[in-house]
Amino acid sequence: MLLATRKLSQLNSMNGRARQKGVSFIELLVVLSLVTVLASLTLAGVQSARESSRLSICMNRERQLCIGMQTFESKHRMLPNNGGRAGDNVIRTVEGDLVKPSTWDRAKEKESVWGVGSNGFSPVKQPGPWTYTILPEIELAFLVEENRFVPQVGSFLCATRGRAPSVVPKEDMQGRYQSGGYAMAKTDFAANHHVVRNSPFSAGFERITDGNSVTILMGEKSIDPSVHIPSTWFWDEPIWIGGSKGTARDGLGMIPDSIGSPYFNNWGSPHVSGVPFGYCDGRVEVASFTIDSEVLKEMLCPAGNQ
Repeated sequence: MLLATRKLSQLNSMNGRARQKGVSFIELLVVLSLVTVLASLTLAGVQSARESSRLSICMNRERQLCIGMQTFESKHRMLPNNGGRAGDNVIRTVEGDLVKPSTWDRAKEKESVWGVGSNGFSPVKQPGPWTYTILPEIELAFLVEENRFVPQVGSFLCATRGRAPSVVPKEDMQGRYQSGGYAMAKTDFAANHHVVRNSPFSAGFERITDGNSVTILMGEKSIDPSVHIPSTWFWDEPIWIGGSKGTARDGLGMIPDSIGSPYFNNWGSPHVSGVPFGYCDGRVEVASFTIDSEVLKEMLCPAGNQ
């Protein structure tokens, strides 16, 4: 009897120690909560680092475009303009016909006929926009020499947007488009239309009397991801198409990328910090979405004595 009592006591003691060494349900929940918080913080840090890297890529691409504009201005004593309609400027379609590139705005019931980049014109009389004219200055001269259209050119794209290559444009809710049957690369960067105006207007940096360091040369343009898909040209005409607002803007809106956003003529980006702008002196800085519109207006104006 005494022996049985001792064994029972030993078993109870061992069970007690086992219970003390175990983990309670509450403790397990606490540990899981801590792991979840740490994982969230780590993921947020990784996402922030990736976005910072993508923003750096965008700013570097924009800087190279600004340098391309400066190089062109040094050679020709004028900045490239935004191009525009020219009498004998046409596209030979994939079927062999000759057509003029155009956009039909369904809401306005209006057709806009554009210029198109071509090596049949001199650089200073080019009906294509600045995006086409500076191709030789950014090591893409073969596109001019071969009169070749391609669906994507990385130098003109925002890394965060990650837009898919263009396809042959199709009629949509916004309008219909004449591209000759070609898929043409788009640009996420638009020139300041107060500085880079449509042809035949052209001028050099001497016109920028407010100073190159405070005058915007280009910036990232506003888009609506639900509208600006690979098959449309609406307010997103390609880098070969001259005279449009696909390659130049002068609005005062600063719009984050979003469905239903007022993208018409405005600036914008998917970056949380704001919109990258390139200045006439070649530097690139990010402007907050909340920038005062009067300040932005002064930064866009090249000769307002502000």
